Amino acid sequence: MGLPSSQTNRACRTIPVKFSLRIAESVDATKPFVQNEELRILIYAKNNPSKILQESHFGSLSIDYRIAVLDKLYITNFKTLTTPQTYVAEIYRGTMLIATFEFRTIK
Repeated sequence: MGLPSSQTNRACRTIPVKFSLRIAESVDATKPFVQNEELRILIYAKNNPSKILQESHFGSLSIDYRIAVLDKLYITNFKTLTTPQTYVAEIYRGTMLIATFEFRTIK
């Protein structure tokens, strides 16, 4: 899985969260980018994992995720909290957690 496009963003802003899912080259060198419209993306503050701040599905709403095929990225918009935080994004296919990463905001 690729990391988000940037690791720090300003607090209290809507930011794009970008990531990529890839298959190991040893498994399939011809199609490394995974394109899936059945994912569920959960985002929460690392210090409060019980409170989901956003749940994204494939679609056209601002918090839904879209797939930029040419850039090989998944993109969703996320409104950060007013104070700097570290966030966790979890990506699920059905009930199976397939990837997770962190990103943070600054003042």
